[in-house]
Amino acid sequence: MTKDKTAPVFDLQRFSIHDGPGIRTLVFIKGCNFRCEWCQNPESQDAKPLIGFYEDRCDNSMQCKDVCEENAILNTGYRVDHDRCNLCLRCVDACPHDALKLIGDEITSDALFQQILADKAYYQCSQGGVTFSGGEVTLYPKFMSQIVSRCFEDNIHITIETCGSYAYTRWEPIFKKIQLIYFDLKIMDDATHHLATGSSNQHILENARILAVNGYPVEFRLALIEGYTDGPDNLDAIVAFLNSVKHTKLHLLRYHNMGQSKIDLIKGGQKKLTLANYDLEKFQKIKDSFVKQGLDVIDTS
Repeated sequence: MTKDKTAPVFDLQRFSIHDGPGIRTLVFIKGCNFRCEWCQNPESQDAKPLIGFYEDRCDNSMQCKDVCEENAILNTGYRVDHDRCNLCLRCVDACPHDALKLIGDEITSDALFQQILADKAYYQCSQGGVTFSGGEVTLYPKFMSQIVSRCFEDNIHITIETCGSYAYTRWEPIFKKIQLIYFDLKIMDDATHHLATGSSNQHILENARILAVNGYPVEFRLALIEGYTDGPDNLDAIVAFLNSVKHTKLHLLRYHNMGQSKIDLIKGGQKKLTLANYDLEKFQKIKDSFVKQGLDVIDTS
């Protein structure tokens, strides 16, 4: 019997009407091989589970410190010393105001499938399903192979969201069971992409091309981030790329700065940007320009 694989899941949202057709369950998997400066989910970057600290909920009763056997609770500043913490969760259980919360929990593919299966009736009536997001789901091919196969065999619509940095030969059999692949395009110039994300884009664009020209159910997405992805050269390069692979549907997203507040929640090292939510008027102008150039733009602002 094949052993159930595990992956760290940091959130599961039911009854979503975004990130794919119909009513969906969104599964957020922890761990990412990118370090985008504008990351919306900084708590997803490190695969290791950790305890987040919601300072606004804390009443400084320090009941968490009373139960911690590792001396990992700090009196001032950020509450948890991650280097000492062994994730016993005594502090989480002791906190009277939920100021401490585990972010990320290892779960087996079977246990996750049972949670997904609980809402199958809603998927059927709405042509919905499950969407796997992150972090980056393609970091866990063995786990994803198991959960995708279970959903596929039970006729549950499957969507994944990916940055495109994966080994195609490893993922090819998994992609054949997936009904929708959201593929994020970011910065087309390789050197600039590397500076902003910590990774080259050459392998990513090759994967994008393979999916597009071989008829996979891929749909490309672009988040407009001031000073990063919205420059005229980058926008022109994206149009040229989509035309080259004859795949002109593009989901256009606005940057939202909600991820900035999460950096303090985990005591993360990501620098804080001084960016507001992306301007609606500028968003509309770029959208109109794309449409004039022949793209089928899906507004997800």
